[in-house]
Amino acid sequence: MITLLQITLIILKALGYLSWSWWAVFAPYIVSGLIFLTWIISAVVVGIKNERWFREKFNEK
Repeated sequence: MITLLQITLIILKALGYLSWSWWAVFAPYIVSGLIFLTWIISAVVVGIKNERWFREKFNEK
């Protein structure tokens, strides 16, 4: 989701009002994407671990 601040930064960079690099302009998206990717990977790992635990505990009976 693009925020108003991000749109403003992109426009200011494109018009030449900011001397920042494009990496700095898009850094919030890069960081949030990495956090989201980490969250997804951890959810998958925990889900697999819980499934194994559930099978071990309840399939013994």
